[in-house]
Amino acid sequence: MRSIIVEIVSCVIGIDTDFKFPIMPEVQVEMNKTFLSEINKTTIKKVAHVQSKEAITQLSIEQLFDENTNKTYEDKYFDNIQDALKWCNS
Repeated sequence: MRSIIVEIVSCVIGIDTDFKFPIMPEVQVEMNKTFLSEINKTTIKKVAHVQSKEAITQLSIEQLFDENTNKTYEDKYFDNIQDALKWCNS
């Protein structure tokens, strides 16, 4: 008999600190149709973002996730990974 272990992921952390350019609107639309719609089908309940230092880049990331009108998760933005981890574990 084979055993299968399934780990349910309830939180992911996106480390956006290395993003140096904004996500163009047409790319945001495509990502919303593909990537974000797939997240909606998972067990993920929280998405933590460690923010980019580039203001325009950060705005485009927030726009991307805000446009996901069918989101099945809560998302929140943080200045550092420690705070993101604490929120994920709460």
